[in-house]
Amino acid sequence: MRQGIARAVFSVGIAVLVLAAFAPYGAHSVAADLPSPVPFGVEQSEPISSPNSILVFAGRLSTQNLGETFLFNLGAPGPGPNYDNYIFGAAYDRDLFNLGHGFYFGVEVGIADRFGNYSQCCQPVIKSNSIVESAELWTGPQIRLAAASRSD
Repeated sequence: MRQGIARAVFSVGIAVLVLAAFAPYGAHSVAADLPSPVPFGVEQSEPISSPNSILVFAGRLSTQNLGETFLFNLGAPGPGPNYDNYIFGAAYDRDLFNLGHGFYFGVEVGIADRFGNYSQCCQPVIKSNSIVESAELWTGPQIRLAAASRSD
């Protein structure tokens, strides 16, 4: 069952990428060329925006709260075991529709890998002698605001 769900999510992600790659507008278009529900003839200042974006991220996982994580776990309790696992991933975003006033509707697809020596965190901490990995794939809709505007 779990493998079937993963296969379905992967298939949907690939379908979204294929549809986004063959969208009806050219490769040299900008987000302002996307279909817009704003009535024709209404003049508005649209932000400069690209319909494609790529995000690459990496970092160390933390078992602390958000505040401690921002402080690089400096306030972590005592000399107990750390949970030194890591994550690396990438995501691709594609705007599909210009909703007007700087808002864009699009899709995102991404993949990430968590890896390290710890197969379980916290209570109890289980450390492995080899590298333990867990991969994830996601896809979903997004509404984005391109807030920077161009003044003429």
